[in-house]
Amino acid sequence: MREGELFRRACYADDLTKFYENCLKEKLMNTQQFHDATLIHKKYCPSRFCRACGKTILSEEFDYMVGYFVKVWYPVHKKCGGGQVEYEHVECQKLDMNCNDCGFLERDLSRRDGDVLYGHCVSKSVGVSFLPKVCMPENKGCFKHRKIRG
Repeated sequence: MREGELFRRACYADDLTKFYENCLKEKLMNTQQFHDATLIHKKYCPSRFCRACGKTILSEEFDYMVGYFVKVWYPVHKKCGGGQVEYEHVECQKLDMNCNDCGFLERDLSRRDGDVLYGHCVSKSVGVSFLPKVCMPENKGCFKHRKIRG
Protein backbone atom coordinates (compact mmCIF):
# COMPACT_ATOMS: atom_id res chain seq x y z
CA MET A 1 0.00 0.00 0.00
CA ARG A 2 1.34 3.44 -0.92
CA GLU A 3 2.01 5.95 1.84
CA GLY A 4 -0.53 8.45 0.46
CA GLU A 5 -3.24 5.80 0.76
CA LEU A 6 -2.16 5.00 4.33
CA PHE A 7 -2.41 8.67 5.22
CA ARG A 8 -5.86 8.94 3.61
CA ARG A 9 -7.06 5.94 5.62
CA ALA A 10 -5.62 7.47 8.82
CA CYS A 11 -7.61 10.65 8.15
CA TYR A 12 -10.87 8.69 7.87
CA ALA A 13 -10.21 6.15 10.63
CA ASP A 14 -12.94 6.08 13.28
CA ASP A 15 -10.37 5.02 15.88
CA LEU A 16 -6.88 6.23 15.00
CA THR A 17 -5.19 4.20 17.74
CA LYS A 18 -6.73 0.95 16.46
CA PHE A 19 -5.86 1.94 12.88
CA TYR A 20 -2.19 2.43 13.81
CA GLU A 21 -2.14 -0.78 15.88
CA ASN A 22 -3.47 -2.72 12.86
CA CYS A 23 -0.91 -1.07 10.56
CA LEU A 24 1.88 -2.13 12.92
CA LYS A 25 0.47 -5.65 13.20
CA GLU A 26 0.21 -5.95 9.39
CA LYS A 27 3.71 -4.42 9.02
CA LEU A 28 2.38 -1.50 6.98
CA MET A 29 4.15 0.80 9.47
CA ASN A 30 6.89 0.36 12.04
CA THR A 31 7.42 1.70 15.56
CA GLN A 32 10.13 4.12 14.37
CA GLN A 33 7.43 6.16 12.62
CA PHE A 34 5.91 7.09 16.01
CA HIS A 35 7.03 9.35 18.85
CA ASP A 36 8.56 7.29 21.67
CA ALA A 37 6.26 4.46 22.69
CA THR A 38 3.11 6.39 21.78
CA LEU A 39 0.96 5.96 18.73
CA ILE A 40 1.43 9.57 17.66
CA HIS A 41 2.81 9.50 14.13
CA LYS A 42 5.93 11.61 13.51
CA LYS A 43 4.86 12.99 10.15
CA TYR A 44 1.10 12.47 9.81
CA CYS A 45 -1.41 15.07 10.98
CA PRO A 46 -4.60 13.14 10.15
CA SER A 47 -7.89 14.99 10.06
CA ARG A 48 -11.09 15.13 8.05
CA PHE A 49 -10.71 18.90 7.71
CA CYS A 50 -8.79 20.76 4.99
CA ARG A 51 -5.64 22.58 6.14
CA ALA A 52 -6.31 25.34 3.58
CA CYS A 53 -10.01 26.15 4.02
CA GLY A 54 -10.97 24.31 7.23
CA LYS A 55 -13.97 22.57 5.69
CA THR A 56 -14.76 18.85 5.83
CA ILE A 57 -13.11 16.78 3.08
CA LEU A 58 -15.26 14.12 1.42
CA SER A 59 -13.31 11.02 0.40
CA GLU A 60 -13.53 11.81 -3.33
CA GLU A 61 -12.16 15.35 -2.69
CA PHE A 62 -9.19 14.14 -0.61
CA ASP A 63 -5.61 15.12 -1.30
CA TYR A 64 -2.66 15.91 0.94
CA MET A 65 0.20 18.36 1.18
CA VAL A 66 3.59 18.04 2.83
CA GLY A 67 4.95 20.95 4.87
CA TYR A 68 7.91 22.98 3.61
CA PHE A 69 10.28 23.05 6.61
CA VAL A 70 8.95 20.10 8.59
CA LYS A 71 7.84 17.31 6.29
CA VAL A 72 4.49 16.75 8.03
CA TRP A 73 1.54 15.53 5.96
CA TYR A 74 -1.75 17.47 6.08
CA PRO A 75 -5.11 16.75 4.39
CA VAL A 76 -6.47 19.22 1.84
CA HIS A 77 -9.21 19.31 -0.78
CA LYS A 78 -7.93 18.54 -4.28
CA LYS A 79 -9.05 22.03 -5.31
CA CYS A 80 -7.25 23.68 -2.35
CA GLY A 81 -4.06 21.63 -2.32
CA GLY A 82 -1.88 23.15 -5.00
CA GLY A 83 -2.56 26.73 -4.00
CA GLN A 84 -1.98 26.05 -0.31
CA VAL A 85 1.32 24.27 -0.97
CA GLU A 86 2.56 27.10 -3.19
CA TYR A 87 1.44 29.75 -0.67
CA GLU A 88 3.16 27.98 2.24
CA HIS A 89 6.38 27.48 0.28
CA VAL A 90 6.55 31.13 -0.77
CA GLU A 91 5.82 32.36 2.78
CA CYS A 92 8.57 30.11 4.20
CA GLN A 93 11.00 31.23 1.50
CA LYS A 94 10.25 34.87 2.34
CA LEU A 95 11.28 34.10 5.93
CA ASP A 96 14.47 32.35 4.76
CA MET A 97 15.49 35.22 2.46
CA ASN A 98 17.75 32.76 0.63
CA CYS A 99 19.41 33.99 -2.59
CA ASN A 100 18.07 30.85 -4.30
CA ASP A 101 14.53 32.27 -4.14
CA CYS A 102 15.42 35.93 -4.77
CA GLY A 103 14.36 37.82 -7.87
CA PHE A 104 17.67 39.75 -7.86
CA LEU A 105 19.74 36.59 -8.40
CA GLU A 106 21.38 35.88 -11.73
CA ARG A 107 22.52 32.27 -11.47
CA ASP A 108 25.97 31.13 -12.50
CA LEU A 109 25.00 27.75 -13.97
CA SER A 110 28.62 26.94 -14.81
CA ARG A 111 29.75 26.97 -11.18
CA ARG A 112 28.80 24.66 -8.33
CA ASP A 113 30.70 23.26 -5.34
CA GLY A 114 28.78 20.32 -3.89
CA ASP A 115 25.53 21.81 -2.56
CA VAL A 116 26.87 25.39 -2.74
CA LEU A 117 25.45 27.42 -5.64
CA TYR A 118 26.78 30.66 -7.09
CA GLY A 119 25.44 33.73 -8.85
CA HIS A 120 25.37 37.50 -9.05
CA CYS A 121 23.11 39.78 -6.99
CA VAL A 122 21.78 42.51 -9.28
CA SER A 123 20.58 44.58 -6.30
CA LYS A 124 23.94 44.66 -4.49
CA SER A 125 26.11 44.22 -7.62
CA VAL A 126 28.14 41.48 -5.93
CA GLY A 127 28.87 37.79 -6.43
CA VAL A 128 27.01 35.48 -4.06
CA SER A 129 27.29 31.90 -2.89
CA PHE A 130 24.52 30.11 -1.05
CA LEU A 131 23.02 26.82 0.13
CA PRO A 132 19.34 26.50 -0.86
CA LYS A 133 16.79 26.34 1.98
CA VAL A 134 19.19 27.92 4.50
CA CYS A 135 18.14 31.10 6.27
CA MET A 136 20.17 34.13 5.15
CA PRO A 137 19.24 37.00 7.51
CA GLU A 138 21.97 39.14 5.92
CA ASN A 139 19.56 39.55 2.97
CA LYS A 140 17.02 41.48 5.04
CA GLY A 141 16.19 44.68 3.19
CA CYS A 142 17.45 43.27 -0.11
CA PHE A 143 15.46 40.08 -0.65
CA LYS A 144 12.54 40.11 -3.09
CA HIS A 145 10.87 36.78 -3.81
CA ARG A 146 11.21 35.76 -7.45
CA LYS A 147 7.52 34.79 -7.76
CA ILE A 148 6.13 38.06 -6.39
CA ARG A 149 5.71 40.84 -8.94
CA GLY A 150 5.65 44.55 -8.23
